[in-house]
Amino acid sequence: MRQAHYHFIGIGGIGMSALAFILLRRGERVSGSDRKESAMTQKLSEMGAEIYLSQDSDHIKPSQIVVYSTAIKEDNPEYARARELGCLMWHRSDLLRCLSLDSRELVVAGAHGKTTTSAILAHVLTSAGLDPSFALGGTSDSLPTHGYLGKGEHFVIEGDESDGSFLKTSPFGAILTNIDADHLDFWGTQDALYHAYVNFLLSVKDKQLLFWCADDPFLRALNLEGVGFGTSEHASLRAKNIRELPQGTIFDIYFEDEAYLNVTLPVIGRHNVLNALGVFGLSLRLGIHEEKIRTALKLFKGVKRRLEVKGEIDGVTIVDDYAHHPSEIEATLNAIQPMAKNRNLHVVFQPHRFSRILTLKEAFTSAFRKADNLIVTDIFGAGESPIEGLSASALCQEIERLDGQTVSYVKRDEVKAHLKTKIKPQDIVLTLGAGDITNVASDMAH
Repeated sequence: MRQAHYHFIGIGGIGMSALAFILLRRGERVSGSDRKESAMTQKLSEMGAEIYLSQDSDHIKPSQIVVYSTAIKEDNPEYARARELGCLMWHRSDLLRCLSLDSRELVVAGAHGKTTTSAILAHVLTSAGLDPSFALGGTSDSLPTHGYLGKGEHFVIEGDESDGSFLKTSPFGAILTNIDADHLDFWGTQDALYHAYVNFLLSVKDKQLLFWCADDPFLRALNLEGVGFGTSEHASLRAKNIRELPQGTIFDIYFEDEAYLNVTLPVIGRHNVLNALGVFGLSLRLGIHEEKIRTALKLFKGVKRRLEVKGEIDGVTIVDDYAHHPSEIEATLNAIQPMAKNRNLHVVFQPHRFSRILTLKEAFTSAFRKADNLIVTDIFGAGESPIEGLSASALCQEIERLDGQTVSYVKRDEVKAHLKTKIKPQDIVLTLGAGDITNVASDMAH
């Protein structure tokens, strides 16, 4: 059988690289381009992928299957050349659909928490010996990689609502973490986004394997089939007696007349209790014994860039988190409180996408109240063009005007030097954002 040749435009991206890893494990020929070298491109190269650190039309050959994401525009030289040559072209969601076609898809969707939830689910299934395949939007030390081809019947997928591609999945079972107004640059209106979530829920084949967050008032109002999970009295799968500790969380679970006491999760935050709760219920329904689920949860090592402790230097703890939406930021700041008790918390926020800041500007102004020292740096455009009158310094002014909180605007290349003048032993530095602010945390921790 002739080996197919898949070429990825932007292979270093988290979603694209996951699929590339799966294809490499399947024995396919893989090449790809990116604008710069990264740990991801290095790992792909080590596994046999041919990596180009530029995007050039010469990389495209007529026989290739060219894979692209929503971030790739029509004027990209490789994309344009592929169309000119008549190459078979697949959006990454189409390739994912093809790879998971013969599997029982377990799809995790939602505005927030889906990366952690899908990583926990993949970890539990793997620990239970089910050898699932998975394609995740983040990496975890609990898993060999974020894109994996297993021999089991299940395929764990992190559904992506940002471009509507989660509607291309065929979920056998699903976890819906929550719904929030985001990615309105794609959907246009909040109603259109919410309607898409409803269509996703309707597409789940086995409603006994549908778990949704009953703490979310919108989801609760839909009168859904399946199982509502949460901490409120509305949940039929419920977490109680939550004990938050600096090193993790312990809680009790009540489900179908059974009590599962003192479940341990070594990551912090009540939002992570909800993430684990949905996985616990779905895993039980898949026939996994509760002791195996407990053991897996107790050994879960978290997800990179989700309250990730990068290190400690001169008595200062450096923490990094991907949070870039106001709801995520509030959840992260709530989660870090047990660790930050009696310590000064410096928060460095890098706004992500001009469109998101414009749409949610008012919500951002009240999201940082638990920071002792707030620094906002330049907006990471993620390919978007600047919007007149919208800037990081303007956002700082809005936070001070509407919330009364003192905030400093610091240029991106001056953040590290600025922090060094402010921090003292026992302080915590928390970097927040979906852009390159993570590099500040890495630099400071080493």
